[in-house]
This record gives sequence, structure tokens and C-alpha cells, in this order.
Amino acid sequence: MTEKQRAAIQHIKDTDDLFLVAEDLGPAMGCDPQWVRIMARKDRLPFPHEPRGKKKIVFPRIPVLQYFKEAYGIE
Repeated sequence: MTEKQRAAIQHIKDTDDLFLVAEDLGPAMGCDPQWVRIMARKDRLPFPHEPRGKKKIVFPRIPVLQYFKEAYGIE
């Protein structure tokens, strides 16, 4: 895991937002935000997502943090 990913995960942990967008998750996962959107539309992400309108997809923050904790051991 790179320092950039660690910083992005720390930002997710520090925010009070209930939902995240692909622009939040892309850097934390080390990939392009568009890839996150595509995988969400195909139901291939290990955490829940919710479509909002035709294009926007949001991700509940707590399940995403649980995923990072299990996958990377991030506390």
C-alpha cells in the first residue's frame, strides 16, 4: 500500500460524510475513480453501493471502512 493510498484512507476515516463517491475511493484503492464506478455497476465490489440518478453512485462509508480494515488491516 502506498502513502497516497494511506492518506486517502485516512481522509475517509476523518470525514463525517455518510456516503462516499468514486473520487474518494479511487485513490484509496489505488485506481481510477471511473474503474470504481464500472465495477459498482457490475456488482463486483466487496462493499455495498447505491445508484443516485442515472450516473452517480454512492458508497456507505462504514462498510467501506470495514472492507479496508479486513483487506489491509487498517484500523
